[in-house]
Amino acid sequence: WVVGLGPDGGEPLLVATASRQGPWKQLVRSWAALLAAWMQERDVSAGLSHELLRAWDRLTFLFQILQSMGESGDLQTILDRIAPTLAHLFRAQAVVLEVRVGEQAIRSASGATVDEFPAEWGQRPPPAGAPLVMDLPASAQRPEGGRLVLSPLRSQSGLRGWIAFIDPPAHSLDAGDLQLLGSLAEYVAALLEAAHMRETREEQERTARELEVAAEIQRSLLPSRLPELKDLRLRAMLRPARQAGGDFYDVAWGKDGAPFILLADVSGKGMPAALLTAIVHTAFHELAPQHQRSAQLMAALNRALYQDLDRAQAFVTVALAHLRGEGAQIEYTSAGHVDALLWRAGGTSERFPADGLPLGIQTSESYESASIPMRPGDLLLLCSDGLTEALNEWGEPFGTQRLLDIMDIAHQAGADELMQVLVAAVESYSAELPLGDDLALIMFTRAADSRSPQQVWPFVCKGEISALRPIYSEALDWMLETARSWAQRKEVEDFLFAFWEVLKNQVSHALKEDAGLISGKLIVTPERLEAHLYDRGAAFADPPGAGREAMSETSAEGGYGFRIVEGLVDQCRYERLPDGRNHWQLARTRQEE
Repeated sequence: WVVGLGPDGGEPLLVATASRQGPWKQLVRSWAALLAAWMQERDVSAGLSHELLRAWDRLTFLFQILQSMGESGDLQTILDRIAPTLAHLFRAQAVVLEVRVGEQAIRSASGATVDEFPAEWGQRPPPAGAPLVMDLPASAQRPEGGRLVLSPLRSQSGLRGWIAFIDPPAHSLDAGDLQLLGSLAEYVAALLEAAHMRETREEQERTARELEVAAEIQRSLLPSRLPELKDLRLRAMLRPARQAGGDFYDVAWGKDGAPFILLADVSGKGMPAALLTAIVHTAFHELAPQHQRSAQLMAALNRALYQDLDRAQAFVTVALAHLRGEGAQIEYTSAGHVDALLWRAGGTSERFPADGLPLGIQTSESYESASIPMRPGDLLLLCSDGLTEALNEWGEPFGTQRLLDIMDIAHQAGADELMQVLVAAVESYSAELPLGDDLALIMFTRAADSRSPQQVWPFVCKGEISALRPIYSEALDWMLETARSWAQRKEVEDFLFAFWEVLKNQVSHALKEDAGLISGKLIVTPERLEAHLYDRGAAFADPPGAGREAMSETSAEGGYGFRIVEGLVDQCRYERLPDGRNHWQLARTRQEE
């Protein structure tokens, strides 16, 4: 008897013979049915065993990935642990992983060196989720060539890479295994992205801690108080940027007993800049008592600091002022620092540019000094480049000209008000952008011989209607403090209504919503209210002025608003200044109390 045991009655075959008569045919059929059932169960068991082993390998692989991530957040370490597991899982002779974070490539290999895997393989990665199978040409490492399976790694955050297998066995290249490889590639990419995010977060936390320490060092170097002199008043301010820079100011007394005031800007940011700042601070306090001339002290600082700065590939710009004769005379020396600016009581101004290289550039650099007599009402400003180089949203620097514009308007105000208006100007100009560099200011003012009854309130704001409202509110509060009667309160309110109308016209007509700066000042005396407003917008084509009739209601600029202005003040004048600025002057005579 011949009975097929296969599913379709084919092979394998059961062959039986009998030497005597009997019911063998039925018995052979029963035996055949039992053998077929047993063979089918054996095949199913074998298949299940194979699948269980593959599933176990996959679970082991995932466990090792998770274990690697738990033990280390370093991408290179994680890749080094994943590569051998992948080679075992797919039974490949060699495997390599590459992950790109920005321009940086991190690679790891198992069963071969990283150099055996050409970098150009990753230049044309296959579509996501679709492993690419290709034949490899013969090479020195593999004379007979080989088979390559390449699967991409991609993540939503921009992490890119690939997994490459060389010579996996043929049975690992079926559709199911390729699908598994694609799924594993997605999973590995997700895990590597999580590790990268953790690594990035830890780096950010380390940087934040470093910046906190750097900022603390920077704060600790500032003097607890400034010198108090008979003829000179000093004010200083340091506003650190988001990333602590190397700006600081300091005080030390010279050989003649007169104070040296130093404003320095160390190149770089963070901890390196903070450490160099401490070195400059120490050298300044060691050398100042040995000198009584600012140029000689600057040269000594350069010699003392040159080696440290050269090793660090850094430099320091310094402004140095020696306050002689109780502040009546200032000897000024600059080492590559921002120009010092002087405003005289009579309205003129001067600039004192740097006359020497920054410290740390040339060891034998010599410096010169300028002698600045400080007369009653004069003001000298030293500042860091954090003010002049502050950027707006279009990447344009604040510049020296804007600083000059503001100081020309506001230098008659008190030092504290000037500090506030300069900071407000930079913040308005930079909009919502954080400071890119530290902002440091030192002001030297000499009091006028007689106290003037004139009070000055300077301001700067962005050329937007929303920015005008706080200015109007602050101006109203300030001017109402000068009112002595209800009648004077009414005249203040009327005057500021005219002030508000001009501000609105500056925004809508001169600046045309381009968000330039508006600056100005309010002046109050017992006899007069006065306002001066400036902008660098387009010229007004048909403004009111001295001896000119009021604008018509249909005028393209101002219109009825300017008619109101002229009805509320005694004087409304406009002029286009030679430097390209618009200037409005409003004035009103005060009523007697």
